[in-house]
Amino acid sequence: MKNKTRLNFVSVAYSANNKNTYLMLLKTEDDVKQIPVIIGMSEAQILNVINEKIEISTPLTFSFIEQLLFNFDISILEVFIYDQINGIFKARVDCVSRFEQSEIKSIECRCSDGVALALKINVPIFISNDIIDSVNIITIEEKDFNKFKSLISELENANEDENVVQKTTFTEQQSSIKNLTISELEKILEELIIEEKYVEAAQIRDEIASRIDK
Repeated sequence: MKNKTRLNFVSVAYSANNKNTYLMLLKTEDDVKQIPVIIGMSEAQILNVINEKIEISTPLTFSFIEQLLFNFDISILEVFIYDQINGIFKARVDCVSRFEQSEIKSIECRCSDGVALALKINVPIFISNDIIDSVNIITIEEKDFNKFKSLISELENANEDENVVQKTTFTEQQSSIKNLTISELEKILEELIIEEKYVEAAQIRDEIASRIDK
């Protein structure tokens, strides 16, 4: 039974409000679904260099990894995005050794690193259908909308030009976020991603991740 869908890398775009926050856009082969993944500036730069085949004077880390794989007779079969937890995509690289072809090894990696490696050595990227079935679907109920919009507004104010008078201080903004439950933060994250407010979404994502890691 097929439980995964192949993805294509589309592009990397940066936020107009915060150039340190970028978006990696992936798309299903049938062009029906788009999967946005928030990434950092260094990840975005690497993806662009690899995707555009830009020549640089020093070897990329992924060029080094490619040579290691080749010299040790290890083949990458695919990159698989297998789960999404609180807006954070989890991925792995499935590989096999020429000497043990019957045994597939799976190595955990950041989603962006997996995509970069797939682009570098030309292997397929797949995503679990469980994620495809739920990605980009808004589940915020009408009664919650105003509450979430209020916090979104605070986050936007915190990212305006520093010369503009803020409606809320950074400390107040952080306090507002920390008073919300993970479930509430997840709903806000979904809304922000749909509205393409990736800077604010990154702040919510980081808050969720910090609680999970504790």
